[in-house]
Amino acid sequence: MRFLDYLGLVFYNLGRRKGRVALTAIGVVIGTAAVVVLVALASGLQRNATRQFSQVGNLTLITVYPKYSEGGMERMPMVVGSGSSGQSQTKLLTPQAIAEISAIDGVAQVIPRDTLRGGARLVAGKMETYPFIMAYDAQDLSVFNYQMKEGVAELKRGEALVGESLAKGFNDPRWRPGQPQPEQPEIVGKQLKLVVQKYSQDGTMTERVYSVRIAGIIKQRMDETDYGMIMRMDDLTQMNEWLMGKRINRNKEGYDMFYVKTTDTKKTTEVSQQINDLGYQAYSQMEFVQSVNNFYTIIQIVFGGIGAIALLVAAIGIANTMTMAILERTREI
Repeated sequence: MRFLDYLGLVFYNLGRRKGRVALTAIGVVIGTAAVVVLVALASGLQRNATRQFSQVGNLTLITVYPKYSEGGMERMPMVVGSGSSGQSQTKLLTPQAIAEISAIDGVAQVIPRDTLRGGARLVAGKMETYPFIMAYDAQDLSVFNYQMKEGVAELKRGEALVGESLAKGFNDPRWRPGQPQPEQPEIVGKQLKLVVQKYSQDGTMTERVYSVRIAGIIKQRMDETDYGMIMRMDDLTQMNEWLMGKRINRNKEGYDMFYVKTTDTKKTTEVSQQINDLGYQAYSQMEFVQSVNNFYTIIQIVFGGIGAIALLVAAIGIANTMTMAILERTREI
């Protein structure tokens, strides 16, 4: 017999039991579709979760904190505990730490961060607010993926960025109930007063006024920048030295925090582990993303198993159809 004869015989026999063939084909389609749809659903949920995390923060960034001994959290030079005290090694974020971390394979940039070590209020005319002030020792802030509502994300000497919630949070200290609510001031491009406060040992408060130009407003991110104020490191260091009454020695006191940017998200977890091995405390969002990915991988396996059961049922249907067809046509065969 020729191939066309075989092909004709196949279609002829399929046509003899149209209902059975249709039910078997529907079973195969449902089983296959169940596997594809359920696995694709879990995969889509996983990608969506990862995308949401990447919008909130940069997945190539690692947050590094100093590691203090068990004896206290105060700023101190590196010491090593011994004996029965149980103290561990204290590691501060000094310029030497920048060199150590920068030498790790996969590290693209190390950005020191510091905060104001005192109170301050930002004054715009009759309105004022109380910002959380921080500074980065970096000229380019694009690594933080700041989305600007107004202005630009570039800082010059004497300039600052503010969060959207802080920009909307100015109030008039002379306002009284029953009076109309004052309008929020336009601050982008304006010179505002930053009043820094410090207290002496006897409780006396001293204030110093700095002039700050607002370069831009950062869109709401649901993190510390919403109510924060970002300055250049040299401007903040000047204020902290006035607050402390002495020059800051970074080799002895270090910085509050580092942000470490990696060359690729695939290297983030590995670099974070190496930083921990150096004796510092490192954390990245990729660690949380990986735990989420593990959760969705389990979901994919469960969904795939459910789809596989449907596909198995369809396969049993095919075997049953073929068996019945053979039994019914034994004499003809």
